[in-house]
Amino acid sequence: MQMRSAGNATASWMAVSLTQAVFSSGEGEVLVNELATYSSWVFRVRARTVEGFTAWSQSSASMTTKTICGDGFRQGAEECDTAGETSGCAACVVVNTFACSGGESGGTDSCSSGCGVGGDSVQGTNEDCDDGNNDDGDGCSHSCRLEPGWTCTAVSGQITTSCVTDCGDGIKAGSEACDSGTTINAGGHGCNPDCSMAAGAFCVESADLTSICQICGNGKVEGTEVCDDAAASGACMAFCNATKVGWSCSGGTFTSPDTCRPGPSTPKAPTAPAVAETQMTWKWKPPNSHFAPIVNYTLQWYVADGSIGHTNETTVPGNKRTAIATGLQKATAYKARVMACTDVGCSEWSNASLPILTSDTDAFAEFGQLSDKLTQNPT
Repeated sequence: MQMRSAGNATASWMAVSLTQAVFSSGEGEVLVNELATYSSWVFRVRARTVEGFTAWSQSSASMTTKTICGDGFRQGAEECDTAGETSGCAACVVVNTFACSGGESGGTDSCSSGCGVGGDSVQGTNEDCDDGNNDDGDGCSHSCRLEPGWTCTAVSGQITTSCVTDCGDGIKAGSEACDSGTTINAGGHGCNPDCSMAAGAFCVESADLTSICQICGNGKVEGTEVCDDAAASGACMAFCNATKVGWSCSGGTFTSPDTCRPGPSTPKAPTAPAVAETQMTWKWKPPNSHFAPIVNYTLQWYVADGSIGHTNETTVPGNKRTAIATGLQKATAYKARVMACTDVGCSEWSNASLPILTSDTDAFAEFGQLSDKLTQNPT
């Protein structure tokens, strides 16, 4: 087993030592010790066989170790960590009317009283702001920390007079209905430039409070949408979360619509496993029909060099994947192509097959006679 830091894709892989690895009785399970608190890692494994080692597995998902409250390092969801219980930090949560600072970069906090209600409403040493209350969601938190997405103004004596949200910073806060950032807000993706939600929009917030919005039917593939062709074809289901049976949609991006078409995907070129003088059997693999039953296939064939210009074709039921081309000329190369159809529509024609030569019994007979003569009279 090997591991490396999840935050650095160029970091070297390190072997997991025998002192770190504790194998459990469960098959394939291993506990890795001696890792730093609140550190993220990815792992990979390989097996050893009698013939040597296998290739390395793909990297695992990123895994993060837990924090330790009281170790003097504010990490993860901890509001404070003073390396032990203090009057302002209990169980790594800031006590009301206290403010703590110093641990923002993973260090040890110090705490002081005077935050919010019961305090002096003056921004103290450990405070980002002090609005005279211990409420969250108004820009200045219960622990007198500036909340994400807000700007607070302080005047004489460092008294916080007002806090406002920053529409366009990509952080949904306060009365904002959404906030995807200035550029995306202006792109017609569901969140308006004034951080109101557009008609028909649906938004969710990521872990960093950025709004991820989508509008089904606006011709932009956003959020969890599977397809969006601006309702041009009717192929996209309500909410754009699925494509109708028998349809395929592709090509859509965050700024451009999908192109949707009915019918199966394009089949691969057919092959000819059985060849005779005047006929050959062609076969093909079924294409993706997008959950609609294939009702028939059409096979076309023609002389490969184009000397005979007309094309012949035959249609077979959808449960067949072979067709016989008849009326062929012996010792002549032919190509073929196939198309699949459902009740919704038909695919594009496949690419043409490789040229396949019909047999020539007379030529084989002449060759056999010549071969017999050479065998009997090698000189």
